[in-house]
Order: sequence, then C-alpha cells, then structure tokens
Amino acid sequence: MSWEKLKQVVQEEAAIQDKTVVLVSADHGSGRASVQPFRGQAYQEAAEAEAMRIDVVKNVKPASGAQALTSVSKTKIAYTPRKHGLLIGEELYFLPDEVEAYGMIVKGKLNREALLHALPRHGRADDWHTYKELVTEEWLHVHVFETDAWYGGEEGVRPLFRGRRTHEELTESVLEDAVRTAATHYFQHAVSSQGQFVYAFNPVTNEVSTAYNMLRHAGTVYAMLQTYAHTNEADVLRHAEKAVRFLVRHMEPVTVNGRSVMALVHKDEIKLGGHSLALLALSQYIDVTGDKQFLPVMQGLAEWMLATQDETKKFAIHKMSFKSGKTSPFTSDYYPGEAILGLVRLYHHDGDERWLDAAEDEAHYLINDRDRDADKQSIPHDHWLLYALNDLYPLRPKQMYVDHAYFIGEAIMDAQRLEKTEVPEWHGSYDMKGTPRSTPTACRSEGLSALAALAERVGDTDMQRRCIEAAKAGILFQLRMQYRRESVMFYDYKPLCIGAVHTSLGSYEIRNDFTQHSVSSFLGLLKQMHNGTQ
Repeated sequence: MSWEKLKQVVQEEAAIQDKTVVLVSADHGSGRASVQPFRGQAYQEAAEAEAMRIDVVKNVKPASGAQALTSVSKTKIAYTPRKHGLLIGEELYFLPDEVEAYGMIVKGKLNREALLHALPRHGRADDWHTYKELVTEEWLHVHVFETDAWYGGEEGVRPLFRGRRTHEELTESVLEDAVRTAATHYFQHAVSSQGQFVYAFNPVTNEVSTAYNMLRHAGTVYAMLQTYAHTNEADVLRHAEKAVRFLVRHMEPVTVNGRSVMALVHKDEIKLGGHSLALLALSQYIDVTGDKQFLPVMQGLAEWMLATQDETKKFAIHKMSFKSGKTSPFTSDYYPGEAILGLVRLYHHDGDERWLDAAEDEAHYLINDRDRDADKQSIPHDHWLLYALNDLYPLRPKQMYVDHAYFIGEAIMDAQRLEKTEVPEWHGSYDMKGTPRSTPTACRSEGLSALAALAERVGDTDMQRRCIEAAKAGILFQLRMQYRRESVMFYDYKPLCIGAVHTSLGSYEIRNDFTQHSVSSFLGLLKQMHNGTQ
C-alpha cells in the first residue's frame, strides 16, 4: 500500500483546513482496524498497516436533532446508517462504518457495550476517564457527522461512498474481479473439514447460525463448481469436493409409490428442491472433473422425481417425511423449475430420454395449467424456470417455452427500479416490501442472463440486449453488498466475509445462498457479455 499516493489523492480532492478533523484508519490484517484522529494536514501514516483509509469529517450536528445532550437509554439518535458517524464529547470520533460494524446504535439508541468494545482500537485501552464516562453517565454530549473517504490498499487508491466502492459502469473486468474475490476468500473459508458450510454468520456480533438448509448447501456447491470452472482456482475445487461428499452422505434409499429410489434426507425431510439442486451440483461436478462416481446416486434421485408424478404428470410431492413416508401439502413455486433443470443436466450425462420426458411433462403443466391465468403482477419471477427453459429448448424445441420465458422476463423487467428511486442506492433492485435485498435481485439477474441466452438461441438480439442491460443494473446493486477489503476493515473475521454478499444495505449477515446466487448471476452475465452483445 502506498501511503504517499493515498495522501496525495486526499490532498488533491479534499479541502482540508487547519481545524478540519481527519481520521486515519489502519488495517493490520487481523482484528478490527484502528482509528486515529488528526487536525488539518498533520495526519500521519500508521506503522506496518496492510491498508489505510482517510476520512475527512464534515457536517457535524447534534445527534438528537435539536441538542447534543443525549440520554443513553431514552434518546433516539437522528442518523442514517453508513452515512453518519458518532462524536462522543469533543474528541472521540467513531466512523459511520464503525457504528455499523460494532452495532453502536440499537433500535435508535446508543449501545454502551459496543462503544466500550471499540475504545481500544482508538488508542484508549488505558483511558479510564473515558471508560468511566461511558459506563456511568446517563447523559452524554453526542453529535453525528459525515465524511468524505478514500481507501488505499493493494489495488491502489479509491474513493468510497458510505464505506463502499462504486462503479461507473459494469464491465467484464469488474465482474471477473467480483468472482475471483469470492473464489479466493469466502469460498475457501466457508467450508468445514467435514464439508459443511457456515450457513449464516453475522460479522457484527460474530454469531454463527445453528440452522442448516440442504437445498442451499447443494446450490452453493453448484456455484462453487461454476466458479472453479471459470477461475481454475484449485482450492475452490478442493473445498467443493468436501461439500459434495457431505451432500452425498445425506442420500438414503427409500421407497415411493412402490418404487425403490434414492432421496436426499435432512432432519427427516425429503424435498423435491433438494433433489433438484443436488442433481445440478453433481452434474456440474461431472462437468469439471469428468468423475462419474455419483451418477448412480443422481439417477436414483431422478427416479424419486418420476415416482412422484401424478396422473397429470406433474411432480406431486414437494416435501415428505423420510421416516413415516407421509407427504406434506407444502408446495414451492421454484422447485418445479429446479427439477426440470436438474433432469436436463442429468440427461447430458447418461442420455436417458425419460428424464427429458419428465422435464417436458412438468414444463407443460407449469405453462398450461399452473401459470395459465397468470398476469405480469402474479407470475412468479422464477429464475430456475428460466434456466430450465433455456436448457430444455435446444433438446425439445417448442415455441411455448420461448413464449413463457419471455412472459416471465417481461414481468421481471417491469418490476425493476430504474427511474428515480426513494434511495439512490436502490437503483437496479426490484419492487419488494421494505429495504431491497441482495438475493431476490441476484435471482432475477440469474434469470435474465438465462433468458438472454435463450434469446440468443432464437436470434432475438433485441431481447438479448434488454436482458443484459437489466441484469447489469441489478448486479451493480448487488455489488454494493459484496464485502471487499475496504468494507470489512472493522470486522474480526475478515477472510470469511471478503467476497461474500450480505443481506441488504441495512443488514450485514452473510448466508451461503446469498453469495451463491450473486456469484451465479455474475458468471451468467459474464458469459453473455463475452459473447459480444452489450
């Protein structure tokens, strides 16, 4: 990292006066970054830092809106997450990113424990006067402030907006970097020695979820193997192979409607979606390794699907108990598309036409029955079905597959936020309740890239272009939530977070499927952009 280059950029772009407060953050690789305040041009480099950040303080105002005197237990802080930092007293500055990373404001009020947790990183480990004030006093003088920020690390110097990098446009190199960052960090830290993923992790509290979901396990294996195919990162394959073995260990023989088949079982549950994504992951495993050792297991999973077809030829069981064999009334909008895709991918490895017949039967049911009366407001934004129809069409070319895929795609594009948005950072996301989230956007980006591929197959360059542009806008939104070195400076476990995608702009938890869907969307769009239509 070049301190001189960082300082030069800041001096050229920031108006720093003698009384201007400048905050210098130093990332030493492990642990949370330290922060040191300076006045005017006197700010200095931190020794032996791997990366540094300079924030120039501006727009200081009372935290409660009217006055600075703040009740710790009662006063609501008037602040915007990632925009406002906290000034306690006259000299203790906590950056906007620190406020979020330490959880300094909870339900609008100050969190004493978080403030105390951050003190040592501000050179105040022995400042008993400040400790006493934060521990004992109910009333504190608190201001909020904004900053202009620049980050200097191994990639050079870049300005930050609310702690994150921004992109003027989405290029192939930006997408390549996003994929490789996930490959070299998150995917190599998220898998245990037994092959199980860290399902969910909150870097603010360092809490690890005890929940688990085998569908999301299989989907993440698929994304890892896609990533390996694209990057050739050997360590990604090594960790993915552990996760594959974990997946296969959860396969059990079972009887359904008098037929002996195989099932993916987790916590006594068998799900159509689990079988479908397992087929997808194991098919991708064959694609990248040439190893067909799991093909019999895959065929057993597909036999389960065929055994659950009813008289209409749809997959009638979406969820059942392994022990009792009792079926659940639960149905998912997305399992059928996953199932079609998994069966088509399996067909490519064993050539059994029964898989294509079953895939077609399900596609016909979805198009002619389930979605028959749907309009743009009610049709599911089903990215899995868009993947599936793109894969099914060249093998069983029917116009209704193209027509239905276009119908779904138009509904997705109609729901995208592209005009002036309530929050500028929401541009490219989709209409949904509350704060837009990364993963629903990523799923739609995946679907649009698949639809672009289908449009390319049928020679419709206009639809291909529209899908690519919409996916680009969606992915620019998603990238705001991909953790990078500059956005994990104030966390403890940085390597797990770097490259991962968190929930939303206001929620910082990572979960394996959040990164799965974003990385798959990056790769899908990269393929389309590389094909030349931009």
